[in-house]
Amino acid sequence: MKIFKGLRGKLILLAGLPVVGLMVAAFIAINGIRSLEKVINGLSQKRIPITQLIGDVRIHSNAVSRLIWQNIASSSTQAQSKVDEHIYKRISDLEKCLNELENIGLVEENKRNLQKLKDQWSNQKQKYLSLLSGFSRLNNIELQHKMIETIESSNQMTEVLLAMGTVMVNTNKKTTEQADELTSQVKMIMVLCAIMFSIVSLLWVLFLNKQISKQFTKISDDLGLAGTQVASASEEMSKSSHMLSSSSIEGAASLEQTVASLDEINTQISLNTERTSMAQSLGFSAKQLSQSGESQIKNLLNSINEIDKSSKQIQDIIGIIDDIAFQTNLLSLNAAVEAARAGDQGKGFAVVADAVRNLSQRTANSAKEISKLISESSEKTVFGVNLASSSHQVLKEVFQVIAKLATLNDEIAVSSKEQSISLQQISIAISQLDTTTQSNAAAAEETSSTAEELSAQSRELHKLVNHLVQVVYGEVDKEFSIDLKTA
Repeated sequence: MKIFKGLRGKLILLAGLPVVGLMVAAFIAINGIRSLEKVINGLSQKRIPITQLIGDVRIHSNAVSRLIWQNIASSSTQAQSKVDEHIYKRISDLEKCLNELENIGLVEENKRNLQKLKDQWSNQKQKYLSLLSGFSRLNNIELQHKMIETIESSNQMTEVLLAMGTVMVNTNKKTTEQADELTSQVKMIMVLCAIMFSIVSLLWVLFLNKQISKQFTKISDDLGLAGTQVASASEEMSKSSHMLSSSSIEGAASLEQTVASLDEINTQISLNTERTSMAQSLGFSAKQLSQSGESQIKNLLNSINEIDKSSKQIQDIIGIIDDIAFQTNLLSLNAAVEAARAGDQGKGFAVVADAVRNLSQRTANSAKEISKLISESSEKTVFGVNLASSSHQVLKEVFQVIAKLATLNDEIAVSSKEQSISLQQISIAISQLDTTTQSNAAAAEETSSTAEELSAQSRELHKLVNHLVQVVYGEVDKEFSIDLKTA
């Protein structure tokens, strides 16, 4: 436990040892008193009542004998009746005392005496009762013999009662001797405990005195050494504080230059941020233009595809016209054959058939030329579609590049803003560091003065150590004293 450590614990043990001795002595005394109390309680609660009951039995027996003589001597019947009542009451009280003796718990010898006494009383009681009931019929000589017999029986009971009393006296004597012996033992044990605890306390005091002296000596040595170290440390602290003060001043000047440089860098970054914002806006415009060009190319592709579809439809129509011309040519040939068969009557129809044939041939030739032109136009349209698709893909890639460029410009703008904020924070931090450096310079000067005060306090500490040595040893011993000049 922490409370029993160190000097405090030793002093507590020193003060507690006599208390422990007193507690042990009190414990022994209390146990002795309890033993005596048991003996006294045995005397008061058992043996004294037994003695009183033995005396009461003897008193009641004598009273019965006396009352019987009084009854015999009485001449009045009324007086004899009153005496008889007293006799029976005494007999009842005597038997009650015998029963109490039997229940109270006797030693073995008195138990045997009590049984003998009860037997004698039973015979004596019969004699008393026969004497009371028939003494009027007896003559004086017979009455005298009866009375002598009762007296002898009464004497025998008295002897038994005396024997029981003697046993009780011997028992009480042994109990008293036991109590005296117990008292002597308690006194002897308390004296031995007092001597033993006195010796132990003396040895403990000497031991603690030696231990405390050693501890005070060690503490005084440690305090002296600590005082010397504090003095040297205060001198070193004073030198270090001067060096710290000069270094803090130089650092403050360097920090001022750094703050100026950071202000210039902050200005440059602000300009870069503005230019990045302009580039960001231009990139956004280019992105919008590329989106517009991409949509126009898509519209152009759609128009070319529609033209291609129309060309295919025209080719189909021209094919139909070519078929019609072919059929017309066949019909004109058939008409010419029929006109030739008709002779002169069919000459006019032959001229018309020839004209229709020429017209169908010219139509077929024109349809072929138109079909050729449409084929060439379709090929050029396909080439234009391919070229427009390539342009659309190129514009799409340009749009992606412009989008990436715009994203990069956004990121560069955000980074520039963050750099500007960070530089502002760095500038604030360096300004605070400049203030802190100046405060450190002032603190270094205060530390120098504190070191001088600490040196003075160390000298006072040496004085207190010498005073402690004087308190422990009664005087300042040269072996344990501390030179204040060296300190």
